[in-house]
Amino acid sequence: MIILNFDVVKQRIIKKNTEYLVNHTLNFLEFHFSFDEQWDSFSPKYIIFKHNEKNYLNILTYDEELEKYTIKVPSVVLEGSSFRFTIYGLVYVGGSEVRITTQEVTIKLHDSGFTTDISNLSEDGDIDIFTRLFDSIGNKYDEITIEDDNILCKSDNIVLQVLPLSTFLDDYYKKSETDYLFDNKADKIHNHVVVDVTDFENNVDCDLEIFLDSLTENIRII
Repeated sequence: MIILNFDVVKQRIIKKNTEYLVNHTLNFLEFHFSFDEQWDSFSPKYIIFKHNEKNYLNILTYDEELEKYTIKVPSVVLEGSSFRFTIYGLVYVGGSEVRITTQEVTIKLHDSGFTTDISNLSEDGDIDIFTRLFDSIGNKYDEITIEDDNILCKSDNIVLQVLPLSTFLDDYYKKSETDYLFDNKADKIHNHVVVDVTDFENNVDCDLEIFLDSLTENIRII
């Protein structure tokens, strides 16, 4: 747990300690506030977190053991390079509302590089061609199977698409890039739009061409 301490003096928030903060933490950053006597009559005390042009209102909780007001910073504001916050209190005097406010404070965050999208990563951190392939075309067919050097795309147990990838995957995990994408053995491909076999080099349908380009954007083709 990382804790940032602040003193609130009249309308000023004073930061008491510094920490190296990184984004995408969860239930790990906490704020503690000590208020001067100007705030004694204001209860509850509110904090507004601001991020991506949205405001998140919370009530500060008083910790009797610490004798401070505390709050865990919500994860939604920890997703970018910074967030802001401000504090205010309300009290009614003679039927009229009295409000005290503070200046706005900006908290800077370093980029963690954290992501929940790990479907395209293999155990060693390299791009997993199989995962990418299955994720990209899996929703277009009822079943995808591998037989010999081909990936078969089926619907109602009928093969609608055949992707010969033996050469494409040759030594994939041994080299930083492949020397070639397809050899002469893979010059034909079944088109899922028409029954006739089409010439792969010239007449492959647009959807498949875009799909293969996206899979091989970092692979040199000669």
